[in-house]
Amino acid sequence: MNRAYLLCCLLLVLQGCYMIPNIAAVGGSKSDGTVVFEYIHDSFSTKQISVAQLQSTQESAARKCVNWGYKSAEPFGGVQSKCLNASCGISRVRIPFQCY
Repeated sequence: MNRAYLLCCLLLVLQGCYMIPNIAAVGGSKSDGTVVFEYIHDSFSTKQISVAQLQSTQESAARKCVNWGYKSAEPFGGVQSKCLNASCGISRVRIPFQCY
């Protein structure tokens, strides 16, 4: 009984260690009509990004494009991921958007 209780407590503590990724604009070009967002993914402590986060990111990209005189924005080129350590447990994930 004690082992089961300890295991449950450990799982709850570890679940609390998971972080929600912070997606931020890291680049872009008004003349090229591009906006780039990025977040750091740590496979041991980062939750997957949610649909709501993706929608919010798209809305932010669209607002940026509208401010530049474009109509909106759409993702293009696919998500780009680059390993930041040897085991690839930590990676930089970039989401590019094209203004139109």
